[in-house]
Amino acid sequence: MNKKIDPQSTKSLSEVYGEGPLARFVREHRTGGSLPVRMIRVRQPALTQVDPPVREVSLQIALKADMPFRWNLGDGWSKARARDGSSILVPARTEIAYECGGEADVLMVAIPERELGGVLEENEGLALSALDAATHQGCMVDARLITSARSLWQEALRNDPTSD
Repeated sequence: MNKKIDPQSTKSLSEVYGEGPLARFVREHRTGGSLPVRMIRVRQPALTQVDPPVREVSLQIALKADMPFRWNLGDGWSKARARDGSSILVPARTEIAYECGGEADVLMVAIPERELGGVLEENEGLALSALDAATHQGCMVDARLITSARSLWQEALRNDPTSD
């Protein structure tokens, strides 16, 4: 079972990657969309680390990678070969431990949990828990997801030239 944390005690993904040891990996922050969605582009070397729980649902997409990758969302270690376009979904308030066997350029898309739940309910008739299956399916590659995330990244620059 995932290690869930009290929502009042968690920071946002932007806060976690904006301070402390993780800040050294950040290349750029952007905000876009009506929810709003916060995006962080990071370049990470080969490493082993634990990201603390954050209050958003986080989609992490490898824009450029070709490495062995292991991760643990609290329910045991999973492994895959991370390649360009590989992505994982991290539930809100869930710690993630991971081991990256090489460099990676990653786009992290942080979506507010409550707003995402509302969108899923309104448009698809689904509860937020419907994403649990995607969380546990491992590294996934979905061309539509990658294209949408890249488009949102570009659109955020156009709509907010000051960015974060």
